[in-house]
Amino acid sequence: MSSPDLGSSLVTLSIRETTVKRLCKSHNIMTVNGQFPGPTLEINEGDSLIINLINRGRYNMTLHWHGVRQMRTGWSDGPEYVTQCPE
Repeated sequence: MSSPDLGSSLVTLSIRETTVKRLCKSHNIMTVNGQFPGPTLEINEGDSLIINLINRGRYNMTLHWHGVRQMRTGWSDGPEYVTQCPE
């Protein structure tokens, strides 16, 4: 699967459990758009990007963004009760 088209300001990511076989054993892992690791999103400074996230997994998920500076908003990058206030 290719990376999402970033020509527009909206990207849809779908998270789901996928069964993979490694070393003769089957394991369920979470994939993003059928990929593990998920697709790389590259944008330029000043660009706006809206992420439409569809969670098709059985459990709540937390996304972590690498390469995004959290200027005075570091509390918003992580799980509830650890780095976020619960909703």
